[in-house]
Amino acid sequence: MTKASAAILVMFLSATLAVSMHAQQGLHAPDGGTRETLTSIAVPPLPDAPFSATVETEWTKYLADGSTQSTRNHRVIARDGLGRVFQERRTFVPKGSAIEPQVWRTELAEPSTRTVAYCDTRTHVCELRPYVALPSTAPASGASATIGTRLVDGLELIGTRETQTLRWSSDTNHPLVVVKEFWYSKPLGLNVLTTRDDPRSGKEIFSVTNIKRGEPDSSLFVLPTDSRVVDLRAAENAPVAGRERLRHRRCRAQHVDDDPHRRGHFLRRREGDVHAHRRRYANRPWPTRSTATGIPTGRRASVARSAAAPSASTA
Repeated sequence: MTKASAAILVMFLSATLAVSMHAQQGLHAPDGGTRETLTSIAVPPLPDAPFSATVETEWTKYLADGSTQSTRNHRVIARDGLGRVFQERRTFVPKGSAIEPQVWRTELAEPSTRTVAYCDTRTHVCELRPYVALPSTAPASGASATIGTRLVDGLELIGTRETQTLRWSSDTNHPLVVVKEFWYSKPLGLNVLTTRDDPRSGKEIFSVTNIKRGEPDSSLFVLPTDSRVVDLRAAENAPVAGRERLRHRRCRAQHVDDDPHRRGHFLRRREGDVHAHRRRYANRPWPTRSTATGIPTGRRASVARSAAAPSASTA
């Protein structure tokens, strides 16, 4: 065998091996992965209540082996006298680490124009989206109890504890209980201290510190000059009515399917509507056309002829 033949044989075997390995590995679309999002305190757009502060977050996760994992971050929030709200979004870092959490997004909400701008610091793009103002207070999600008052940074805080039993755990005889504790400031309209203890996601502590009453830095309420602005308000507002109708239809169908009594009532009502419709129109003659003149005849013929005839005022 010559060297050329040997080289061709080696190349052929390599290509065959690569094809067989590729067939064994299989094909699939790219995987999106998993991303955790932690929703911190809400800042309502209250006018005439300006302030600036720092939100410190500590998140302790309960792992399957019984251990815990703690992370932290801090971010700046502010609200001016017009009710505009500025917020930073930062990454989480391990608790006790010297790494500084990085700002990956800023948010600027303007209630007067019902617009919120999400500015990504990595892509330098600001997306304008519809803004729905949050209420200043929210109803309790479980059994609620007042736990007193306290004074923090000159602010009187009202304490509330909510306890919610979700379901029974599959491996123990103890109920799955979620406990939330809020310390609310009425002048600021926000929770200065929040504690959530959920066996599923862990324990979350949000503390609003370094509170400064008065107008914040005006530069916080200006979009970054190095960012490209993309207006998505019209695209999101246009199909809202259609989406709401579709959502109500799906919810109604889901409720009917989940409840056998409602499903039977729904089917009987639909069947009754069909029978009533048939009884109503059973003896009503539908308009037909005369073979000679082509003019509609029957009970609706007079209506059709009067509509087709010209009136005296227009003749």
